[in-house]
Amino acid sequence: MTGKSRVLALGCGFYGTKVIKLLASSDVFSDIVIGEIDDEKAKNTALLVAGSGKNISTTHVDATDVESIVKAAGKCDLVVNVTGPFHLTSVPTIRAAAKLGINYVDINANMDALNLEMAVNHEVKAAGITALVCFGDMPGIANIVARYGASKFDEVEEMHIGCGGGRYRFPLVGIDRLWRNVFSQPVVFKNGVLEKVAPCSDPEVICPPVSDPFEVMSANLPIVATIPLRIRKSNW
Repeated sequence: MTGKSRVLALGCGFYGTKVIKLLASSDVFSDIVIGEIDDEKAKNTALLVAGSGKNISTTHVDATDVESIVKAAGKCDLVVNVTGPFHLTSVPTIRAAAKLGINYVDINANMDALNLEMAVNHEVKAAGITALVCFGDMPGIANIVARYGASKFDEVEEMHIGCGGGRYRFPLVGIDRLWRNVFSQPVVFKNGVLEKVAPCSDPEVICPPVSDPFEVMSANLPIVATIPLRIRKSNW
């Protein structure tokens, strides 16, 4: 991509706003289209990056509707999906990107959504596009850190990834994420395959250097499924 590229950024909530600011600070994009179902929210977000020197516009988009996304992304080179819930928005957005022949990226952190995304991988390949999924913090940055850590050892037998702390910023969204990521069916990667385990199983206390110790447990997060794609040991 060049400095003349045009990107459609879907969603301008807490994370979406941060991503839009990041896109506006990049020298890759000349045009940023903010897509939202809430027009007022989109306009307010556009004001935050109005001084970036980029061409900023807003458009009304229903991220669960393929044709709505196609209409919004028709002249774009990339679609960045930061609007959830991803089990409802990721597949329609990927299909819209495939239909237009443009690339796609999201910050999905939901296992159910990842399974849905992988189920349309053949459509992505047929369209000849790149769909970069689960590229947020966890999965995403955490995968990069895990891969770097693994590279410092001759052999990796186990990998434990713990996250926690903080409060959900939006109560209803928080309840949905808590239910899907913790109390739904968690999985672990063991003996070369993904295995289902009981909710809230395998409690473990971790001691981060930046906070007090706290307890973590098995959760339904797609990082468990994505890390083994790049770090594999037969004795896991």
